[in-house]
Amino acid sequence: MTRPLRVIHCGTGTAGARALGAILDDPGMQLVGLLGHGEGKHGQDAGTLAGRPAVGVLATSDVARLVALGADLGLAVDEVRETREFVLAGRAYDIAAGPIAAGTVAGQRWRWSGVVEGRERVVQETYWFTAFDLGPGYPQQGELADDTLWRVTLEGEPSLRCTVEPRVSFADASARGDNPSALATAMAAVNALPAVCAARSGLLGAADLKVRDMPSRLRRDR
Repeated sequence: MTRPLRVIHCGTGTAGARALGAILDDPGMQLVGLLGHGEGKHGQDAGTLAGRPAVGVLATSDVARLVALGADLGLAVDEVRETREFVLAGRAYDIAAGPIAAGTVAGQRWRWSGVVEGRERVVQETYWFTAFDLGPGYPQQGELADDTLWRVTLEGEPSLRCTVEPRVSFADASARGDNPSALATAMAAVNALPAVCAARSGLLGAADLKVRDMPSRLRRDR
């Protein structure tokens, strides 16, 4: 019998908690470590943070300790660069969380780049915003119906761009349910773990991975 994948999970926020729960529920995976950020999460049991019974794995903020656990999944880059930039509100306005005063932070851009041999090979940019039309890269008015939009850009010959917009339902605009962007974020990572760990080393695409048998994993209530 194939042993379970040894997994170190990072993050217990909106998407991270869902991914953590999916890992704990999957008999093909074994949680061996948990990186917890934020006040009060260090030392808490992973099961508790995922809304499940305790499992005996405690969250820690010690990255070196987690790396020493020897999980099955990792990424080799020479350097990871991180930047964060802020955009200020040009006017005062209100959002559901409260008022945004003119001259205060209206949005921020997080950028992470994985560098190999001095060249950026993988880049992720995340925009958090409280209004549309804040500047280059930020969503424009009318660009998305929900709160999330993902773009994947490949630079090459030819260059390609794919846009993904998660929703509870496209067929029923009035449908309400679990946060679709958080759920999509969590499950994309969890479902890819077995295929990534079983694959050969190198830069691979979806066609190179042995994906799970999706029909056997479809929920019967959908």
